[in-house]
Amino acid sequence: WSRAALEAPAGPGAWQRWRTTLDLAPGDVRVMARAWDSSGAGMPESPAQVWNPKGYVNNAWSRVRLRVR
Repeated sequence: WSRAALEAPAGPGAWQRWRTTLDLAPGDVRVMARAWDSSGAGMPESPAQVWNPKGYVNNAWSRVRLRVR
């Protein structure tokens, strides 16, 4: 895991933008992001931990596959 720098909040209820720099080897990689709120509550690792019929509050770790050249 790597710490990210938070950008200025866009407003109440808006997604929090952030940025970081990673040194990745060439090839296929999966990047994941997780966060905590001011009370220390963290995002669940999997949507299965917060599953509900309509998909509300699905805020599990974000995962993105990248190809580094």
